Amino acid sequence: MKAKAFQFKKFNLQHSASAHKIGTDGILLATWVDASKAQSILDFGSGCGLIAFILAQRFPKMQIHGLEKDTASFTESLHNLEQFPLAHSIHFLLGELESIELPRKYDLIISNPPYFEADTSAPDQRRAQARTIEPGKLINYLSILKKQLNADGTLALILPSTSWQINRPAIFDLGFSVKRICKVRHQKGKDYKRVLIELSQKEIEPLATEMDLYVEDGIMRSDAYQRLCKDFLLDQ
Repeated sequence: MKAKAFQFKKFNLQHSASAHKIGTDGILLATWVDASKAQSILDFGSGCGLIAFILAQRFPKMQIHGLEKDTASFTESLHNLEQFPLAHSIHFLLGELESIELPRKYDLIISNPPYFEADTSAPDQRRAQARTIEPGKLINYLSILKKQLNADGTLALILPSTSWQINRPAIFDLGFSVKRICKVRHQKGKDYKRVLIELSQKEIEPLATEMDLYVEDGIMRSDAYQRLCKDFLLDQ
């Protein structure tokens, strides 16, 4: 029996074959990022296509490339693309960042990268590989991605707060500055666990905000999260 697709308001996505399943991080990053001035977008580690599809709905005139190294995830993104109403704006690529020749430079590069620098409890080896990263590998990825950015381009990431603190000095050493940053916690009273970041290659005064995903019960979406995902997630 075919696995049930993840249902959004205007499209559905299959993700059962993908190494990294659809989750809050990808939805949050894709709905939060400001891509209003971008003409070309690269989604690095595109998986089943989640971020690319959300961005295509938000910005239907933009050209979006998704790069994925896992063959099963890439194949699933192609199947999803066949059902997507704005398929003309998206093109998925299969390959390793270190070796692939990308077709252009981009105004926005966006990624929900693997970020755990230790073993996880994921029983699926492919999922574990999609979630974990060797120490120093994130900075290596970012140094390569920087070469694919236009001079005025933006690099957007979502990272655990601890990973951001650890890697921030090295990210600054690459020549990036924070453009926008949002600290995210599950609900009021909890610790901040995630950081949404837009990086620029120019010195700029950063815009810093904070957000709770849910109200005190930990179930109902906060007003801020509702505003971000109102065009995508089904109503509660």
